[in-house]
Amino acid sequence: VNAWFADLHCDLALLGASGLDAAKGASTTEFAEAAVKKEAARHSGKVLLLADAAKWRKPAAVRFLPWSEVDGLVTDAAPPSVAADALVSKGVTLHLRSGRTTRR
Repeated sequence: VNAWFADLHCDLALLGASGLDAAKGASTTEFAEAAVKKEAARHSGKVLLLADAAKWRKPAAVRFLPWSEVDGLVTDAAPPSVAADALVSKGVTLHLRSGRTTRR
């Protein structure tokens, strides 16, 4: 994965997640997918995660991005309060489907 990302730079990475954890960040179910997403985030100026609120209930097995490396989360409903606090403490901007934004 590293070789073809070496010369790539993106202004913005939009990444999906299979699971979300308040302490650990975003996760997925596949090692190869996690590797691609890590590199995409690393080579991007800004990283937005796209995940529905149900992802908070079932973190997946392979973590690929801690909250400290995420600029924003786009989701359909407010996260649990513990998760919202974690996002704020890491400087993650929350974008709700309703159009409401919670800034860092």
